[in-house]
Amino acid sequence: MNDLSSQVFDDQDYAYYLLCTLKDLEKKYCIMMIDASNEWLYGIYRDLLLDVACLQRKVYHMLFLNGWYLLEPIQESLLKEKYHLFFSQYKKLLHKR
Repeated sequence: MNDLSSQVFDDQDYAYYLLCTLKDLEKKYCIMMIDASNEWLYGIYRDLLLDVACLQRKVYHMLFLNGWYLLEPIQESLLKEKYHLFFSQYKKLLHKR
C-alpha cells in the first residue's frame, strides 16, 4: 500500500496540484451556473468562475517562469495554416447571424 505521508512534495508538485484543483473548480462553477435558480446567484457564480480562471492563468504563468511548463516550438507554416482555418470558421459564424 502506498503511504502518502512518506512521500516528499516539492514546489512543482504543489503547483500542479493547485492547477488541478483550480481546473476542477472551474468545471464545477460552469455546472453551477447552468443550474443557478436566478440571475443574482448566476452573477455570483460567474464572478467566482472568472476569479478561478484568472488564478489558473497565474499558476500556468508561474509554472512557465520556473521552467516546469514547457511549450513545444511550432513551425510557422503550421501556425499560419491553423490561423487561416480558424479565421475562415470565424467568418462563417459571422455570416450565419
